[in-house]
Amino acid sequence: NEPGGQHDTGTRFARRRRRRYAAPIAAAVDAQRKSLGLPTLAELFASGGAESTLLAQQKADTNARLALSARATPNTPAALDALRAAGTPFVISTTSGKPRVPICVDAAALRDYFPSDELHIHSGESDFTPPRFKPAPDVYLRAASYVGGGGGLPPARCVAVEDSASGVGSAANAKLGLIVGYVGASHIADKEGHAKMLLAG
Repeated sequence: NEPGGQHDTGTRFARRRRRRYAAPIAAAVDAQRKSLGLPTLAELFASGGAESTLLAQQKADTNARLALSARATPNTPAALDALRAAGTPFVISTTSGKPRVPICVDAAALRDYFPSDELHIHSGESDFTPPRFKPAPDVYLRAASYVGGGGGLPPARCVAVEDSASGVGSAANAKLGLIVGYVGASHIADKEGHAKMLLAG
């Protein structure tokens, strides 16, 4: 907390440049930042590139790291190729905000499948004011209206591929015709347990 009880996320992150970092802490933070391909704190402040709040800096750092490291999960391009060959249109429907998702699409070499950020990538955080996060149905309803680029499809004719409980809830609330649980992502360690959670709805 900052003096006065304010949280860092609501105060100026750049103000920290005027403070003296404890050397062991700065060294540990910088070692981690370097391992992630991010500039050190000194480099960040010297360049004038520090964001105004810690939350904004965290988002910027996440995007910078994703641009370097995001990769498609195994068999995803093959699955998209098969859908395209069958004439089955598809879009992205996510709670994550822009530009994070387009950054991942580019880094994972999937841009050919999702050429337009407006038509093919739909975000509960970025495409609504105020944001409409899953399990609210809004982002799936929006995505369904864009599927195929020609007026969309009724939700009942759409399929959701979901790896989260809130996503399953969103697809169910949007009354999509089928929800497929996905456990292939690298962050899912307990595949069987995660599958049971998704099936529970």
